[in-house]
Amino acid sequence: MILKIFGNLFDKRRKLIITLNLKQGDVCIDCGANVGYVTEILVKKGCIVYAFESNPYAFEILNKKFERYSNVYLYRKAVWNRKTTRKLYLHKKSDENNVLWSTASSIKQKKVNINKNNYLNIEIVNLSDFIKRLGEKIKLLKMDIEGSGIEVLNSLIDNDLTKEIDYIFVETHDNKNNFLDKSTDKLRKTIRKSHLGNIYLDWI
Repeated sequence: MILKIFGNLFDKRRKLIITLNLKQGDVCIDCGANVGYVTEILVKKGCIVYAFESNPYAFEILNKKFERYSNVYLYRKAVWNRKTTRKLYLHKKSDENNVLWSTASSIKQKKVNINKNNYLNIEIVNLSDFIKRLGEKIKLLKMDIEGSGIEVLNSLIDNDLTKEIDYIFVETHDNKNNFLDKSTDKLRKTIRKSHLGNIYLDWI
């Protein structure tokens, strides 16, 4: 059942990306790449892809899948609004299947479906700094980073970097995690007030 749900989800996301008229050479960033469902679409369209995945079980598959492609750069790191190291908490059922439940890994200890006692120490990249160093126009930024997207997006807005990105898709995760409600509502107000029409908080 869970595989069917994930499958339907990825189909919807795939159809959305296909409508964006991506072309060869477009620069895209995939944060929370997992095993590469979105990365694969982008890579096969000829985009230059920077993919971040901090869960080692998912990254192993991601790396094997794309190690022969010259237009994808893989990072076994998370992204956030600062450069640091943190605990990556794994899903409550990760012991049953580390890869299947890798999608829920998070640095947020309050996230409802993680096991506070099962974690890994990971490296974290400041995404705003990464984009500044990249120094290129970005066609697509996708963030599905299990509750941390709000801080990252606020950082991008504060650093005036959203204008360098055509499409920004974020899954906020506030629908199941009440502790994210206030910060997500505040972010939505900022987006409306600043007329940031390239930001979509409905990556589902």
